[in-house]
Amino acid sequence: MTAPTAPQAHGSLFARALHETSHLRLALLMVLFLGLQALTSVLNVPLGSPPDELAHLSYIGNAIQSPVLLPDYANGTIIGDSKTSNYLAHPPLYYSLMGVVGKVMHLSPYRDYVTFRLVSLMMVMAGLVFVVLTANELRLKPETTALALFACAGVPMFGYLAGSVSNDNLLYLGVSMCLYGVATTQNQSAKSMGLAPWVAVAGLIIVCLTKATAAAFMVFFFGWWGLLHIRQLKPFELVRQWWPKAFVVLLFVGGYYLITRINTGKIFPVPKLLYVPTEVVDPIGFLPYLDAYVSTMLERLPLVFSHLGIDPFIPALKPAFFAFVALPVVGWLIVRFSATLIDAKSPHIRWLDAMFLAALTTVVLHIAFGYKYYLVNGHLGGFQPRYYAYLLPALWLPFFALSRAGWLRSLIVLIFAVLALGAFWGSSPFYFVKQGETIEAKRQTKTFPPPESTPTASVEVSMEGPATGLVDSFDLKNGYLQVRGWAFDLARGLPVARVWVVSQKKFVASSKIHIQRADVAQAFGNQAANLSGFHFVVTRVPADAQACDFEVLAEYANGTLARIPNPACPAAGQ
Repeated sequence: MTAPTAPQAHGSLFARALHETSHLRLALLMVLFLGLQALTSVLNVPLGSPPDELAHLSYIGNAIQSPVLLPDYANGTIIGDSKTSNYLAHPPLYYSLMGVVGKVMHLSPYRDYVTFRLVSLMMVMAGLVFVVLTANELRLKPETTALALFACAGVPMFGYLAGSVSNDNLLYLGVSMCLYGVATTQNQSAKSMGLAPWVAVAGLIIVCLTKATAAAFMVFFFGWWGLLHIRQLKPFELVRQWWPKAFVVLLFVGGYYLITRINTGKIFPVPKLLYVPTEVVDPIGFLPYLDAYVSTMLERLPLVFSHLGIDPFIPALKPAFFAFVALPVVGWLIVRFSATLIDAKSPHIRWLDAMFLAALTTVVLHIAFGYKYYLVNGHLGGFQPRYYAYLLPALWLPFFALSRAGWLRSLIVLIFAVLALGAFWGSSPFYFVKQGETIEAKRQTKTFPPPESTPTASVEVSMEGPATGLVDSFDLKNGYLQVRGWAFDLARGLPVARVWVVSQKKFVASSKIHIQRADVAQAFGNQAANLSGFHFVVTRVPADAQACDFEVLAEYANGTLARIPNPACPAAGQ
């Protein structure tokens, strides 16, 4: 009789992977939770509302059409608005990767923007997996890692940005890969590092070919890391171990920037500068600029700050939000300079120091360059907390990794958990309610032009025939005309640029399409129709005006006009 054999838990690569990561399942489930939170933004946020989303989609469209998968840095324009040049000066890797996806899947940037958002979200989730692996190298308990990840859900802009089309999402993956590679090398001898250094190299290449500010952070990080290890560095051994990796980085990063500099004359080419140089009369000094930077960054930190600005927190919860964000950082500062509270045997102290110093140096550089450009163009720009989203939850991990077990650690963990739960509950469940209120508050108000300013030329309204759309509400009384409805360019599968109101063939007012209409998108099976609603009020309408004196027109992307059916006056324009 044959004796029974023990089950082979490590019989396959997949089985080994499951066994080796079984203790990380709680943290990985939290990654899934964050992904689901961001998915609500993917599906519900109107097209073009996230920061620069239309500009990013436009470059993706260029990459899809380009034989070399590059954005059109010379003549690129914003999709749907051929008169507006693209203003982004970012390196091309994000757009090239999205271009590959678009080519393979035959996607259109406008029509299939939800698909591009999903791909972008997958980049963030991959980055979060590397955060989990980094925390594992830091010897954090899975519950602690899960708490740090859950805390990200309490920062409204984190999930909102993850659910949008933005190169920040690829950046998140690159930075997380770098930090994981570094953390792993600190735990291993030179002979047993495996692929960890190459993961760091791949992450560094991703960062350097995605966004300049984060590339500066990584340069500062490795610079500080080297300085903090200056006494332990052995030049010959260092060169022997790292020259192949350095060569690969120089080949890809240096090669791209050198070729770009030769072909365009610039390192960061752009079709048109967002802010043109101008003479600044009586500029503010550096200290007032610094005060404006700090106060604005703090003001915007709890917000979803984008083309559709949303403040999900009630005022009473905002102090708790700031305490929640800052608590692990303050805890790390206390522990770092206390010989009794820090785990002095940890091999990770110096590279975590380097991460904090690099973040601080990057902020200083950002402020310095921001003030320099303010003196050139007069614009107080770049005050965006989202520029540092790639540091979450990385900046919270050092406290948990370096603090010894004791009352202080337990107290900070408890308070942090309570505050994180409060921040999440204070923002996320009410987020889309606030979004709807914000959209409604953005209802535009127009003024009926006085007779002497009314254009004498008639408006041609018959170029395209009836528009695909409907005036849902057309209310004229007491000198106010309120118009609500939707319009979509069904023939081209594109959103309408704006809607016009004309009276007796004369222009009265116009309004951009700016309201989400999920019902329209569902009816046409086209997510590009999601942003097809309009709602505006015209004031000072003449008392003798009648409803059928007015027509509502759709302006297509090519500049032509077409009537939108208006049940309040079916015969208008006939």
